[in-house]
Amino acid sequence: MTTVRHLGTANPATPFSTIERRSIAVNTANRQIAVGDENAGTAGVPLSLIAVRYFDVRGIYAINDLVVNNGGLFRAVTATGPGAFTTAHWVDVSGTVMVADSPPAAAQGSLWWESDTGILWLYYNDGTGAGQWVQAGGAAPTDPNKVSKTGDTMSGDLTVTRDTPRLVVNHTGASGSPGINGQVNGVTKW
Repeated sequence: MTTVRHLGTANPATPFSTIERRSIAVNTANRQIAVGDENAGTAGVPLSLIAVRYFDVRGIYAINDLVVNNGGLFRAVTATGPGAFTTAHWVDVSGTVMVADSPPAAAQGSLWWESDTGILWLYYNDGTGAGQWVQAGGAAPTDPNKVSKTGDTMSGDLTVTRDTPRLVVNHTGASGSPGINGQVNGVTKW
């Protein structure tokens, strides 16, 4: 029968070294648990036992490490630690919709509710480069520098500059008549 030993460390900078096969190693600072591999070619190589850890300010985390912090599940988008939980280093993968006025850090499939416009976005990577936010629902985004075809109010002057400028008002109804009105302080004058 093989003797099973328990090894421990509290140094986040020290990865597990080779351990006896079937022995368990614990790193309390990194909240990691590993067991020594018993396969002949890799005997003693530490195999991680837990994919998701609780965040610890003493821990060191690699890109794509998963942690639970304040009830949410987060994936590291950069190598980080030790130190306090820094939101810029993590993306929330809890399955909740992120709510913010500007685009948050995201992973494939993340949802973001743009709170100042009411638009729902999906973070999508088509495999041709970096991912991007694509609109999933809500009102279409508007460009404040363009006039809407369905009607709009301009706050500046309109100037048409070309060889033969024209203004066409096309009346298509059976009654009424086309017109161009001039107003002063909202009151029609001509």
